[in-house]
Amino acid sequence: MLKINKVIAETKSKILYQSENIIFKDGFKYLITGENGVGKSTFLKSLLNLSELVEMDFNYDGKIIYQDQDSFFYKRTPSDNFKLFGIKEKRIKDQIERLNIKNLLNRSIDTLSGGERQKFIFLRSINIKSDILLLDEPFSKLDKKSKMICFEILNEIILENPKKIIIMVSHDDPNYDFFDYHLKFEKQSIKMMKI
Repeated sequence: MLKINKVIAETKSKILYQSENIIFKDGFKYLITGENGVGKSTFLKSLLNLSELVEMDFNYDGKIIYQDQDSFFYKRTPSDNFKLFGIKEKRIKDQIERLNIKNLLNRSIDTLSGGERQKFIFLRSINIKSDILLLDEPFSKLDKKSKMICFEILNEIILENPKKIIIMVSHDDPNYDFFDYHLKFEKQSIKMMKI
C-alpha cells in the first residue's frame, strides 16, 4: 500500500493542487486524468522525488518503476535494451508476438516508428520486477488495437502479481473498464472515485 499523507504542488504563481490522505491499495489499478498542465506527470515524478514543484509526505518502501512520456531508449536495438535490464526475450515471447514486433528486435532503434518504440518501452517497463508501476501516457502513440493488447497484457501482469499497484496517466479515451479507481485532477484538488 502507498499512502500519501499530504501533497501540495505549486509553481511560483499558483497552486496546481493539494490533497490529503490518498491511499493506493495493493492489487488495484488507478487512472489519473485532468487537463494539460494540472500536474499529473509532476505527481508521478514526485513519487520518485524527481519534482521540485511538489511537497509530498508519503509512506512506501517497495520498488517503483516509472515509464515517462519520453522514456529513454538506449542506443542500438530493442533486444539490447531488454538484455540491459535483465529481461529474457524467451520469457516475454508471447507479449512480443502479440504486439507484432518480433521482426523488429534486432533493428536499430533509430529506424523504429514512435509507436513501435513505445511498444518496446512498455514491455521493458512492465517486465522489470516492481511493486508499483507508474505509466505516464504509455499508449499515446499506439493504434486502438495495440492499446487493447497492452491492456490485456497489463491484466495478465496483475494476475501474476496480485499485489502490484498500477497508476496510469491518460488523456486519450482511457479504457475505464480496466481501472478500479479514477483520480481526477481539477480545480486545484485531486478527487478519487471508484469506477
